[in-house]
Amino acid sequence: GLLVAIPGCGPTGREAARLLDDIAAGPAPSRLKEETLAPIRSAVTFPVGAVPAQADLYISPEGAEAALVLVPGVTPAGKDDARLVALAESLARVRFAVMVPDIPGLKLLQVRASDAAHIAAAFRWLAETDPGGGGGLGIAAISYAVGPTLMASRDPAVAGTLDFLVSVGGYHDIGDVVTFFTTGFYRVDGAWRSLPANPYGKWVFVRSNLDFVEDAADREALAEMAERRLDDPEAPIADLAAGLGPEGAAIHALITNTDRDRVALLIAGLSDRVRTEMAALDPAAVGLDHLSAKAILIHGRRDPVIPFSESVALQAALAPDQADLYLVEGLMHVDVDLSLFDRLTLWRAASDLLAQRGARPE
Repeated sequence: GLLVAIPGCGPTGREAARLLDDIAAGPAPSRLKEETLAPIRSAVTFPVGAVPAQADLYISPEGAEAALVLVPGVTPAGKDDARLVALAESLARVRFAVMVPDIPGLKLLQVRASDAAHIAAAFRWLAETDPGGGGGLGIAAISYAVGPTLMASRDPAVAGTLDFLVSVGGYHDIGDVVTFFTTGFYRVDGAWRSLPANPYGKWVFVRSNLDFVEDAADREALAEMAERRLDDPEAPIADLAAGLGPEGAAIHALITNTDRDRVALLIAGLSDRVRTEMAALDPAAVGLDHLSAKAILIHGRRDPVIPFSESVALQAALAPDQADLYLVEGLMHVDVDLSLFDRLTLWRAASDLLAQRGARPE
């Protein structure tokens, strides 16, 4: 375990080490599991406007000292994804009440501006019911779900109550993310760098925008392209591309482009509806001045889905000392291969998170 690497750490430090080891263990045995009671997982319903929505709530039988909404990433299993369930249970074992909402679009591999309303509604329910017993209130989000989470924080009821925000592999500027997942290029201190980008982001982008394509034939062809390429990144799609009208052709031109200098021009060529949706998911466009919550930003330097420069930009967009940034080499979005130094960095992040428990500031 990590404990041997941290001589003389106090009770919170030891708890942080056990939390990390438990997260790494997933459903397998761990020291934290030996020392704590299994969390209780119950189904809850909360309103999104006039529509009832579903979530799971995880609470330790020993009680909770804080509460957070854990936003699922882009995964077909949604709140029932085994990795997400294990993470929620780990957090509940260290006395967070953890609410995991079911967000239908994310299960369809779509990231939509409307997800922000869903996340805000989940947080409002959490704040009102207060299963954390008066402790800190937060939201944790992963990858593309960070964008709509930041947009949700603009809801006045969220902005005034949110104590902390955890972002793992999140983003700040949607144009820069599109540049990365199409060309592999990203910027650090104004200088271009490149990585082999995972093509997954392209097809999430296509799926997310299908409803904003008015031409039904284009919609159908783009949906089929996404299905083929998500199954097999090398699947042929030229037959589908050949029949696209102007709307579909503009999307196809963007996602098949590999020239970083053409990205802005190609985005400008998208339909008004698609560009409006993109703007509604772009924290860089609307700003983060409304956000007073403590931010804990975690990112892998070799992340092939969203480059670590996006978390650097998030920190820079927040007030001085508002955000703590934890960059690690061995966190490749989903795959994890941590060095000792990485584990010490994540131990500091875990200690930072545990410090968010306790009484809320007046």
